[in-house]
Amino acid sequence: MPDVLMLRHCESAGSLADSPLTEAGYDQACRLVEVLGEEPIDHIVSSPFRRAVESIAPFADQLGLPVREDDRLAERRRSNAPLDDWQAWVRQSFADVDHRAPGGESGREVGERGMAVRSEEHTSEL
Repeated sequence: MPDVLMLRHCESAGSLADSPLTEAGYDQACRLVEVLGEEPIDHIVSSPFRRAVESIAPFADQLGLPVREDDRLAERRRSNAPLDDWQAWVRQSFADVDHRAPGGESGREVGERGMAVRSEEHTSEL
């Protein structure tokens, strides 16, 4: 299986799907061009969230590669209702990969979504 490089988005103005990068986030995205410049990258898949697409766009443009969006790479659903102490929930979710709030996803489920994308990407290269 080929190497896979996974990146988190650069600094964003919020956590909504359409939250853009901050000015610092745009600077970080531009620096990725230098940081990743020597990596043998031949395709790019991104979360459909604006901050993720904007994070990789300068690098993709530099390489002349399209950015394919895949909904399975979207943010983890924490819950179907507001969490009173979301920070405690996040800490617990790192300690227990199967931890989930009502209507939310466990870390294991999120990992399975990501691995499905990776497997399909590998298969499509053959």
